[in-house]
Amino acid sequence: MAGFGMNRDEAIYWGADVDSQGNQIKYNHKYRVKGQDPDTRWWCISVNLDGFFIPNEYNRYSFSKTDVKRETDGSWVIKLSTEEQSGNWIPLGYQSGHYRITLRCYNPNSSMIKNSENTTLPLIIRED
Repeated sequence: MAGFGMNRDEAIYWGADVDSQGNQIKYNHKYRVKGQDPDTRWWCISVNLDGFFIPNEYNRYSFSKTDVKRETDGSWVIKLSTEEQSGNWIPLGYQSGHYRITLRCYNPNSSMIKNSENTTLPLIIRED
């Protein structure tokens, strides 16, 4: 039986359900996901609750290489919280459950494919 995912040279996914300090991601905290563009043709970051996008009135579920607003040095920060924020913000909703942040990299460069464990991933910083 074949899988439905792409081959490793087409896409690599990373997922995190804890912040950079090792604490479980929860809706009642504020977070910043801070990073640089991975060495890949295209990427996106999304947040899921129990495996599904989090329903919200803004229809905002992810940011990608093509729509994220950048800092002057080219880096980017994506904010996660229940309260509305300016800029790159994904609403977390008001439900407890299993939150997961996923980074998807499409057409990664050869060094990322060969040494994915050495890839510099975004930081997930709890702000409160």
